[in-house]
Amino acid sequence: MRQGESLSSGDVPVITAGPFNRNRVGSHIVTPKVGNLIRKAIRDAGFAWRPYVLRRYFDTRMMLAENEGVMLRDWRSFHMGHEGTIEATYTVNKGLPEDVVEKMRETFAKASEKFLVTTRSENTSEERMIETFNRQFLKMAGWTDDEVAKLGELGKIPNERLVDLIDRKQMERLGLRNGSAQKVVPMREVEEYIAQGWEYVKDISGSKAIIRLPVAHV
Repeated sequence: MRQGESLSSGDVPVITAGPFNRNRVGSHIVTPKVGNLIRKAIRDAGFAWRPYVLRRYFDTRMMLAENEGVMLRDWRSFHMGHEGTIEATYTVNKGLPEDVVEKMRETFAKASEKFLVTTRSENTSEERMIETFNRQFLKMAGWTDDEVAKLGELGKIPNERLVDLIDRKQMERLGLRNGSAQKVVPMREVEEYIAQGWEYVKDISGSKAIIRLPVAHV
């Protein structure tokens, strides 16, 4: 209202008196009225829970999200309506820039999907499918869960970068660095490497040798 928005429209998402007292539409709704709305929905569903059980469920599930690094502690406190720590006083409780607000929304959506919902949607987005496939490809190539987590949103990784990541890990597993197809090994191991398909290049000081991957593997 301070910003000049009219709250008289039926499209405005503001609850006032609610369905129990149509004559008082427009007056400020108090906490017990909110509780009554929730309690009625719970009773209609056949349960005897208090409305507070939903708040407790939310807090407990968001604790799990925080433990797995999906949700920040201050953000969880903010969503719970708590004042939080001194740090929160100067961050979430003092107004937030739009980019932080959007990040909080995005984080809340991810946490909700994983930790709050009790049933899963049958519809899987294309991005989620790509994310699942990319994760499997990377793990098959030798990437650990921690390494994969640092790559960001897997569903948005271009195919060229995915191929590069897989190739890089395979090269690392072969003992190669910085894109090189050659490496130095003890002379006594040269025969074993050649049996595995490596190519001999030359000796180094008689005790070591340079070998390389076959051209088809480079």
